[in-house]
Amino acid sequence: MITAGLQRYGIPFQFLGPGYLFQQEEIKDLIAYLSFLTNLSDSISLFRVLSMEIFDISYIELNYLMNFAKKSNLTLFEALLKTDQSFITEKTQTKLNEFRKMAEKHLLESKKEQAGRVLYDFLVDSGIYQTLNNINSPAEERKVQNIAKFFDKIKNFEMERHDANIFTLVDWLNLMLQMGDSPIAADIDIRDANAVSVLTVHSSKGLEFKVVFMVNLVNDRFPNRERAEKIPLPDAIIKEVLPKDSDFHLQEERRLFYVGMTRAKERLYFTLAEYYGSGKRVKKISPFVFESLPDLTIEQAESNAKQLSLSEALSAYEYGAEREIVKKTPYKVSYLTYSNLQMFDICPLHYKARVIFNIPSPQSSVQTFGISLHRTLQEFYMIVLDGKTPSRKDLLRILGKQWLSEGYENKKHEEERRVQAEKFLTEYYKKEFNPKIKILGLELPFSFQLKNGIKVFGKIDRIDDLGDGKLEIIDYKTGEENPKASKSHKLQLEIYALAASRLKNKVFNRDPKDITLTLHFLEKNTKQSMIVSASDLNRLENDLIEKAKEIEASSFKCSGNVLCLNCEYKMLCSPIA
Repeated sequence: MITAGLQRYGIPFQFLGPGYLFQQEEIKDLIAYLSFLTNLSDSISLFRVLSMEIFDISYIELNYLMNFAKKSNLTLFEALLKTDQSFITEKTQTKLNEFRKMAEKHLLESKKEQAGRVLYDFLVDSGIYQTLNNINSPAEERKVQNIAKFFDKIKNFEMERHDANIFTLVDWLNLMLQMGDSPIAADIDIRDANAVSVLTVHSSKGLEFKVVFMVNLVNDRFPNRERAEKIPLPDAIIKEVLPKDSDFHLQEERRLFYVGMTRAKERLYFTLAEYYGSGKRVKKISPFVFESLPDLTIEQAESNAKQLSLSEALSAYEYGAEREIVKKTPYKVSYLTYSNLQMFDICPLHYKARVIFNIPSPQSSVQTFGISLHRTLQEFYMIVLDGKTPSRKDLLRILGKQWLSEGYENKKHEEERRVQAEKFLTEYYKKEFNPKIKILGLELPFSFQLKNGIKVFGKIDRIDDLGDGKLEIIDYKTGEENPKASKSHKLQLEIYALAASRLKNKVFNRDPKDITLTLHFLEKNTKQSMIVSASDLNRLENDLIEKAKEIEASSFKCSGNVLCLNCEYKMLCSPIA
């Protein structure tokens, strides 16, 4: 009822914690498809996938097909080979055959590709991906955000596991579903979203909110009556000494109640209902409420009870209720980065897909190549920071260690780029490496606020000490100099200078005239340097504030830029697609 009420009044909300995320319908659909691919006999998962709205298959015909499979001692997938049945229309036969061909394609793909790529291709091939940009309600927006978060978790899993494939991913997902929202499993990601966060007390540990509503504060729910352990806890692992007649689990529930209370910074609300579900008995207020409010009497607590009217209780189920009441929340820019600004200037639709909705996309070979070189140079100069002088062989060995294979067209393409990277670094070592340089920072992140409160984030590749209070900020570019990109590059370096002059720490806090800004183009091993003035940075700050206003007022239409032809989101833009 709480989320239904939020939805009814157009209040945006988000679920936090993997237990919640994995229980959302759109995520259960994706997990079902992965489960089916790892076990073709899993007819239940396949039935769920075929029931998805995107495939537009008659539910009656699916039921007939499922019963036909059972009577014929077939799996549902095997039954897809026998769709020429009298109870299946020709239109549905075509759809089922297309689905079977798509699934067979993804099965072959799963032999060499990671699970995230297979699932991404499912989004594209099924047509789901093309719908992600058509957001008409907060509910649809939440679905897109949930899919984006799910892909983030898959990406993190793949980075941590060298054996990541659809089988190991499904095993991990099943484990996460079993663990639910335990303190260990809850991987909370609080973003700057203007939304009510819905989460368990366990998941709230370490977090704070201005206002907190604690719900279900009745006996048998908080504290929970289902406290019996399948395996009794030995006294040795209970850290504190408790009276013999005390209930350890009740004490743990009391501690959890305290955790929930202390998440609130300004206001805390205790809420409960007299009846839950089909229960016929009036629920008693949790004793923890009276422990927290010793002056509160039962009579006072019960006098504030208010019952929803019938129309209020039923309004959540009215068709179109949300769309009539909900007004679309205007987009507010809460942070800026150089890459996001560049993205918006190239194509506002791309910005919307990547920044606002975080729609997943596969890693391109250009991105992979750049990441490999940046990580290589970072590790190389870490050796220099340790007072050692690494050799050219060390540099190439590090490249082999940091090399990423994702995104290349084929092995030949990857090998060509690998040879190119070795050439770049060999030339770099020969002409540019100076073991005596004094390095102040490598891949150094920064964050500061503009005068209107908008945050600016970024990361600087390398910072060198030039002596006499001066420093050089260096950014690596894996390509060659391009005059058409000079305006964009200037913006990037100016943002770095603004950070270096604005932040008060031992590395930065410099006068703009003491900061040399350098772009190092690795392909031809050339450099461009510049110095900016204080007035340049004042102008930049005003420009960034105006750019934020421009983004907020944007309709986020595709620009039709020539780069859109190879954009990972081109299918979201019908003119380009």
